[in-house]
Amino acid sequence: EMIIPLAIGLIIARINLFSLAGLKWREKLLRFSEKGFSANLMIASSIIIMSMAIIFSKSRSGVFLLIFVFILFFELTVLYFGRIRHRQQGVKNFLKVSFLIITLISLYIGIDATIERFSLDKLLHEGRLIYWSNAASIVKDFPLFGTGLGTFASVYPAFEEKGISAHLSHAHNDFLEYLSELGIVGMLLLFGGIFFIVMKSFLIWRVRRHPEAKGLALGGIIAIVVILIHSFTDFNLHIPANMVLFTVVLSLTAVTAFYKSGEKRL
Repeated sequence: EMIIPLAIGLIIARINLFSLAGLKWREKLLRFSEKGFSANLMIASSIIIMSMAIIFSKSRSGVFLLIFVFILFFELTVLYFGRIRHRQQGVKNFLKVSFLIITLISLYIGIDATIERFSLDKLLHEGRLIYWSNAASIVKDFPLFGTGLGTFASVYPAFEEKGISAHLSHAHNDFLEYLSELGIVGMLLLFGGIFFIVMKSFLIWRVRRHPEAKGLALGGIIAIVVILIHSFTDFNLHIPANMVLFTVVLSLTAVTAFYKSGEKRL
């Protein structure tokens, strides 16, 4: 989920899709190839392949957020890539074509099993609501400083309902789990810092003129937003590899958004 927005942002930055509008198709193909056709084709193909992988993983949050990624790119293109409509058209066309290809391939292969995962019965019988309720009880008993980082699996059994016995390593909600472990003080320090960096990067990104910096920073901002939204229903940020990647993306996004150097070239 973090890689797909980064890949889209990289395509936008490499080809400068903002300037493709108004060109003939032959000229667009030449522009696509002059920056390294094989590399661009590989990046575009990887976007489609990774999107397909999310769809067939049957992850409800993954499918929802995949659609959200394309919508967010589309809307931010309309809002902040210039008031002149022809500057927006290149990015919008790329997003439309990519989404159409993903949809057609998915329908051709078959997505019945994925759609079935969205049924109400599936949602009600997976236990997440119970996990969240029990995690909220931990927060209620340890509101300020929590139980300590990494203690959720050890503390949770004491808050389980009677008659229910299940080994739960994570709360399937990163925010609730961090809140139970770090308390309100720790949560404010951790996610307050993340929120500040993201918002500051976004505000700087809005006024940028450098096409490469703007494309790369947009991909990073959307990647961060997407993984944070997914964290409401899963424990992505408690997986070490994901947290390391999240930290790297957050740092590079801030650096790219603030990058100056004469606004010429990265």
